[in-house]
Amino acid sequence: VALYEALKASMDRANMDEFLAKKGKSRKRCHNDQDHPPPPPDLDPSKKRRHDFDAPRPTQPPRPQFSA
Repeated sequence: VALYEALKASMDRANMDEFLAKKGKSRKRCHNDQDHPPPPPDLDPSKKRRHDFDAPRPTQPPRPQFSA
């Protein structure tokens, strides 16, 4: 009986190792790993939108210092 239990445990462990190896290879890509969708064909790259990250941001004047 002990030999049977040892054999069963060994087979379960081997199956788990094989499962984990396959799972690691076939895992879905993370959200950050995905490719960006292609731009629409009618998009003119010379026209930038306000929310573009590389668009210059307006600068705010420094706040006046009040002395007490």
